[in-house]
Amino acid sequence: MAVTACQSAGRYGQSEPEGPKADPALIARTMAEAAERSGDKATAAQYYSQAIADGKCDPHCYVSRGELLLELGAPEAAAEGYRQALQAGVDLAAIHRGYGRALNWLGQPAEALAQYDKALAQSPEDVKAMNGRGVALDGLDRHEEAQAQYKAALAAAPGNLAVENNLALSYALSGRVDKGISILERIQATGTASKQHRQNLALLYGLTGQTEKAAALARQDLSPSDVEKNLSIYATMHHLYDDKEQPAASAEASKAPKAVSETSAAPEAAASGSAGSAAPAPAAGRVDANAQPWVVDLGVFSTAQEAADAWQRLKRLDEAQLGELVHYVEPDGEGRRLIAGPVWGEATARQICSTIGGSAPCAARPAAAGPADEGQEPTAGAARPAG
Repeated sequence: MAVTACQSAGRYGQSEPEGPKADPALIARTMAEAAERSGDKATAAQYYSQAIADGKCDPHCYVSRGELLLELGAPEAAAEGYRQALQAGVDLAAIHRGYGRALNWLGQPAEALAQYDKALAQSPEDVKAMNGRGVALDGLDRHEEAQAQYKAALAAAPGNLAVENNLALSYALSGRVDKGISILERIQATGTASKQHRQNLALLYGLTGQTEKAAALARQDLSPSDVEKNLSIYATMHHLYDDKEQPAASAEASKAPKAVSETSAAPEAAASGSAGSAAPAPAAGRVDANAQPWVVDLGVFSTAQEAADAWQRLKRLDEAQLGELVHYVEPDGEGRRLIAGPVWGEATARQICSTIGGSAPCAARPAAAGPADEGQEPTAGAARPAG
């Protein structure tokens, strides 16, 4: 690994001009937005939390953090974050809607309904809030009201698949399984059905004793053992339904996984392999003349795993400089671009690239900028707000 002469002057070179202390909140917000763009949701949520704790965060931070936590499958943490936002006076429709979604997921439909009502009072045409309100009403067994809410949402957004899915399930929960099947069959026939739509249709087929149809759909997405397990559950539910115990069968069906978009399960972890771990606190060094957080761009790799392996090799070469940095990957065509940071200022970022030398391609760039071609100067760009 190439080592430059200036390394002997100190970790980042003592010749760098003194300046004011870095602003940790600005670093945290900038890195949160960069990590969010890259798809590293856990790191982004951690940085948003730090920016909020530093007391220098606009409402965007609260909204983005809550949405990320829900996508990561952490409704308890999301609900606490939304409560914190409301206590801080952040009274936005997006906060109430997100809070309602978290409460729905936590099995608190009455509390969720109150939040959705507040969201819709501010934003009456918010289809996501209408859909979530329908889920809350179904959770309270107020199915006719839920169906009216879904229909209102469809009037505002015709063909919305999430709303149509929930309307189908609401019909099933109220004993009108055939109407639910009709909606899901139509979605299936259009070729736009997702895994959740197919498995919900399989559930309703099973409920009405259409075992072969249920099995055919289940096999499209599930392992053989899960198919057998589901068919066994369907047989029990069909027995209840066939004995004219539709409410009991519907209650049993409500325990099965279903594609309610406002209470959906968390997606798979980010490909970087670090989605489940908390990000370390951003490093705060000296500020150079440009006074903004920077990252080092370490080039494009074929896969996220190759990028992660390259990062581990670089850390072993220079743990002192790289050990405090957070790494993540950004999609770049068919490859994955490896980014590490933050550091405070251009001079520090360039010093790291100089120290890495020929061990990896390396370009310094502002944390808010998009990818730069190797060997070229990056162009600073505005950070993209989420939501």
